[in-house]
Amino acid sequence: MIDLDRPIWSALKGRQAQFAVGCARAVRFPCDVEPFIACRDESAASLAAMRALVPEDEELILLQATASSIPSGLVLTSELPAVQMLANGFEACAVPFPIEPLVDADVPEMRALADLTKPGPFHSHTHQLGQFW
Repeated sequence: MIDLDRPIWSALKGRQAQFAVGCARAVRFPCDVEPFIACRDESAASLAAMRALVPEDEELILLQATASSIPSGLVLTSELPAVQMLANGFEACAVPFPIEPLVDADVPEMRALADLTKPGPFHSHTHQLGQFW
């Protein structure tokens, strides 16, 4: 399996493992970070482990290259295609204004911008996933 086939699984078993909630078969982000969930494979045991991570009143996003079976007791509410982009490199460019790393004190403004522009899930602790500028 290529790491990008199950990007949430790869993230939570890799560089963002400190956010992983779950077990060896299924993981998710905490609800105040991101609404993403993943399972290791399509085995009955992995699907059952993923089901155990979904609280009754919460919607989660499963993001992977191929369609997945829906664990018993869960309901598919929407299904959309996604596009995955990869960067082959970066070019330096002149920026006409200063770029500064954002810190915890900037979170209210970050959330306000996310609420205004709706870039996707952005919860109270999403900013802890990496550096924001």
